[in-house]
Amino acid sequence: MSQDGAPNFVSIPNWVRRTGISRSKTYELLAAGELSARKVGRRTLIDLKAGLVWLDKQPAPKISMPFAKRRRTEVV
Repeated sequence: MSQDGAPNFVSIPNWVRRTGISRSKTYELLAAGELSARKVGRRTLIDLKAGLVWLDKQPAPKISMPFAKRRRTEVV
């Protein structure tokens, strides 16, 4: 654990719960070298700090107006 109480490494299921990134996508990112991890016995542990830095560098989504709102303004 780090000094602030957060773990340095997290399991794959924990990473998936924290980030919402699927298990399959997580393994793809690990294979591509985008995320770093360590093996401890049979467990794969992701470097949480590095993973969150990677996640922070991802582009923000482009969010458009929901279809229902567009339709109401166009019909009126």
